[in-house]
Amino acid sequence: MRNQDTLLVYDITTQSRHFDAGLDAVFDSQFQNDGIGWDGNYGLTITSGKSSSPFALKVALLHVSAHLGDDYEERTQTPRLNYTREELSVAASWRPLARTRLYGGIGAAYRTRR
Repeated sequence: MRNQDTLLVYDITTQSRHFDAGLDAVFDSQFQNDGIGWDGNYGLTITSGKSSSPFALKVALLHVSAHLGDDYEERTQTPRLNYTREELSVAASWRPLARTRLYGGIGAAYRTRR
């Protein structure tokens, strides 16, 4: 009878899903903190890669919007600005060395409103 050692190797695929959201606002402190404007963004990002592979991928659906504040519009007689953009983004990364990672990506707006 012969005893053989068996080596088990696991190749773990990691996937992560993120819901991203943010709000950037600007206020005018000289006029009772009137809201000058704000930008909002949110999206869903999915990343995937294998621990044994130097490559990883990312796909994201993103929404970006910009708005002028109502009080600011009235005071300055500025026309209303509402800008929104929906974007699909795809990116990849490559790790040629243990402490080096190179990234590249592209995004395309599939809906824009002004």
